[in-house]
Amino acid sequence: MEGAEGIHGRTVQYEQPDWGPLLRVVGQHLARRLMWMAEIELRDGTRVHAYKHIDTRRYLHLDTSGRAFAFRQDASYREFPTFAAVICAFSKPGAKG
Repeated sequence: MEGAEGIHGRTVQYEQPDWGPLLRVVGQHLARRLMWMAEIELRDGTRVHAYKHIDTRRYLHLDTSGRAFAFRQDASYREFPTFAAVICAFSKPGAKG
């Protein structure tokens, strides 16, 4: 995992979706609930795909191998447990449970 300081990245394209990472992590049925938004290249060369849930409006950021990343307030990314990232993306803000 990346250090506490996070790692910055930049959007490199938003025209050619890559559904592979999402399909490998959540499967086809759940993937239908997300939109591909963009591809980000982190400073270390990692490519991360941003997917946005159509109902919760929350993002799921996955690299090509399925590792998840959290986008932070300082505009950096930090590796995040994949299972937790999926739960966050599918959870409605303020949901109790």
